[in-house]
Amino acid sequence: MIDILLAVYNGEKYLTGQIDSLLSQSYKNIHIVIRDDGSSDGSVGIIEKYAAKYPEIIDFDVNKKNSGSPRANFFSMLAQSRGEYVMFCDQDDIWTDNKVKLSLEKMKRAEESYGSNTPILVHSDLMVVDENVFPVSMSMFHLQHLNSRRTGVRNLLVQNIVTGCTMMLNRSLVDRLSYTPKMVPLHDWWIALFTACCGRIVFLDVPTVLYRRHEKNYCGPQDMSSPAYLMNRAKNGKRNRQMLLYGYRQAAEMAEAYGSEILGEKNYALLKGYGELEKKPYPQRLWFVLSKGILKSGIIRKIGQFIYL
Repeated sequence: MIDILLAVYNGEKYLTGQIDSLLSQSYKNIHIVIRDDGSSDGSVGIIEKYAAKYPEIIDFDVNKKNSGSPRANFFSMLAQSRGEYVMFCDQDDIWTDNKVKLSLEKMKRAEESYGSNTPILVHSDLMVVDENVFPVSMSMFHLQHLNSRRTGVRNLLVQNIVTGCTMMLNRSLVDRLSYTPKMVPLHDWWIALFTACCGRIVFLDVPTVLYRRHEKNYCGPQDMSSPAYLMNRAKNGKRNRQMLLYGYRQAAEMAEAYGSEILGEKNYALLKGYGELEKKPYPQRLWFVLSKGILKSGIIRKIGQFIYL
């Protein structure tokens, strides 16, 4: 059984298309867990109709109090999941009809190679579309000039390329994710970094999600080579600095939560050292990231990293 965790908050505009894409999966042994986080729009009514029609597939719950972030909602559902494999689902995307099947096949091959007791994360590429599902780019990795091989601990400390809505986790990984982070906003970045420390990350080089880019998530994938993108990033220094701060705090929190026994001594020391940079003067921060090879990909990203370090 594969658990698909769908976090919802005021998602009525696109929710029907997403749920329909889950129900249309070619692989049918799925369990869809939907948790609404206190929506004030028509999301609950939409989900209730689906849950009533497909009670054997869909479980639905409503948080009595808003959890404060998708990260908190996802981790709450993850702690209660029982499936052999777990996937995350955003409310405004559309899954290709073979997403679950392809992810599971990739996972099975990885488990044959590394063993089912090894924590394994499978993730994929995405097709970027506009709010009307008109293609913007057939590959998010191509659009953003990303390298799928950059999933080592040093890479993920400073830059996450693993998108939550493409991930499949095996039970060995889920059981180790016993701690819910408090200092970071993104569940996928935390899970990817943790997996890099103690497991394996495997890339499925196929777009399995139609990632809908609209006004409420426009900070998502954009063309890094466009002048508009470059100008926006140059003007948005506060956000650039904030993302680096999240990275420091995430590393510090993970090191404290799991320790060297789970993360490994080298990874623990690296996370602990990186997590302490927030309180260090700039020359020490710069020396640490250069000496440890904790660098973003591409010239533009590296320049931004050095400026706001």
